[in-house]
Amino acid sequence: MEVYVDDFCTMVQTTDARYLRKLSHSLLHAIHSVFPPPEVLGLDGGDPISNKKLLEGKGKWDIRKEIIGWVFNGARRYIELPTAKSKFLIA
Repeated sequence: MEVYVDDFCTMVQTTDARYLRKLSHSLLHAIHSVFPPPEVLGLDGGDPISNKKLLEGKGKWDIRKEIIGWVFNGARRYIELPTAKSKFLIA
């Protein structure tokens, strides 16, 4: 797992759906262990885990995914810039 500012990035080598589900629950628990929801501390503010991002599928396990501005490809074992960014830099 890597954390970049407020982005938690995790990679794992498995296709076992049960293991991925267990790991997902462990990661969410770990985030709340370090950054408790505001209601636990009696504070104002939002949950540190963005339900909006989860509903958009940003927390979904995938072989190829854009994270913090890079495209990670686990099957081919490389990273690259997204097409739009690389075209901008070349132009």
